[in-house]
Amino acid sequence: MNAKGLVILIWCSLTVVSNVYVTIPIAQTIAQAWENSNGSAGWIGSSFTIAYAAGFLLLGPLAERIGHHRMMLYGLLALAITTSLAGFANSFSLFVSLRVAQGLAASMFAPSVLNYVAANFQADRRTTAIGFISTGFLIAGIVGQLYSGFIAEHFGWRIVFFGLGAVYLLSSILLGKYIQNNKDNALSTLNQTAPAPLHQQINALIKNRALLVCYAITFTVLLSFVGMYTALNINLSQSPNTLSSNQFFSFRAAGVIGMVLSPFAGVLSRRWSVFTLLRTGILLSIVGLLGIFSVQSLPLLVGASVIFVAGVSLQIPSLISVVGQLAVPYRSAGITLYSFVLFCGASIGPLFSLQLLKLSNSNIIFLALAALLAIAFGLSFLVGTRHIANNAASLKSRTVKV
Repeated sequence: MNAKGLVILIWCSLTVVSNVYVTIPIAQTIAQAWENSNGSAGWIGSSFTIAYAAGFLLLGPLAERIGHHRMMLYGLLALAITTSLAGFANSFSLFVSLRVAQGLAASMFAPSVLNYVAANFQADRRTTAIGFISTGFLIAGIVGQLYSGFIAEHFGWRIVFFGLGAVYLLSSILLGKYIQNNKDNALSTLNQTAPAPLHQQINALIKNRALLVCYAITFTVLLSFVGMYTALNINLSQSPNTLSSNQFFSFRAAGVIGMVLSPFAGVLSRRWSVFTLLRTGILLSIVGLLGIFSVQSLPLLVGASVIFVAGVSLQIPSLISVVGQLAVPYRSAGITLYSFVLFCGASIGPLFSLQLLKLSNSNIIFLALAALLAIAFGLSFLVGTRHIANNAASLKSRTVKV
């Protein structure tokens, strides 16, 4: 695959995963449009991410039948339709239902693009390519908020979804025209024989205790990310911290600075172990959350949020690398399960934050998220390079019977 193809896949990855985050700045506005409470606003984001996570497991076997290229293409087309329809929703329940449909459609793309890249890039370029795709996923967390906040402020929240629908249609055209359908080649590259059913592969994977530890850590990553931004959006939109729309835009945009470490995770892991990077990422996020809890001035809040995001940008590629190695010979299923757990955490994030904001001081949520990451940091010492070294032999000894 050439550079143009990779750029298109990065673009598609960014736009698809942006849909996870577009409702963070506008969830309260949408809920109030139908006179729903702020508590109901949490379901606007969570309905998408729950369906998104479930879709990885429900629709995963379909990719083995039709190929990862078609899976990505059909997912983009389905997103173009369901996202545009969300802009026409005339009730809260219909809107949430369409968010569920969007989540299922989006779930057709993310695991497939990772597996497509793994199958169509040579080994010496594969890690770098996956690193750039992962960076697209990460930047989506900021870009999605910037896009929806700006569009909703100037044109109304419905235009957010009409615009995204058009973007997905354009993306499907680009993917169909410039990305080759290498379904048969991908199958032969990733699996020399027909793979076992997904549920049997997962059954083998969950017997690996080190892998379960990684999944437990994975659960906290986007839970803390989405939870932090959900709480901050509420705090900074209320007196005495009320920000203007331009200040909000600048605050969210600053998070991109924290993403710069992600593309270099592969290079850094050759100097330090991937587990060192993972633990460093968790510690950075904890420091960022403690900073957000402690400081009052906007510049210091921006700095603390950048530190937090920098930690996340190290955690995600590190976890993908570790899970991919621990899941051999069922790497595809391992990444699918990783994606499921990651976005299960994302679905809990807004609900967790909104419920805690109801019960306590608005800043306590940041301490709670820091405590959660502290648990993840402790868990990270239960897995190490010795587990990777021993994994291939132990998994092969439990070969799944087809």
